[in-house]
Amino acid sequence: MVLMMCVPLQMKMIATIAVILVFYGVMIALTLTVLPIAKRELFVGTIAAVLNTAMYAAPLSVMVSN
Repeated sequence: MVLMMCVPLQMKMIATIAVILVFYGVMIALTLTVLPIAKRELFVGTIAAVLNTAMYAAPLSVMVSN
């Protein structure tokens, strides 16, 4: 974490985007190669539900006071 403080903001953004793209690429590759079609729908739907919940919960977590 200390190393990330010394890195310029543009490099942090590029690193974050690279991590997200790698994650999505691995997820797509595993989904298409490992899972059969019947299980694929459930897996993709579950991932979508989790990411959708996280997307809408993130702004609400800022509003919580300690």
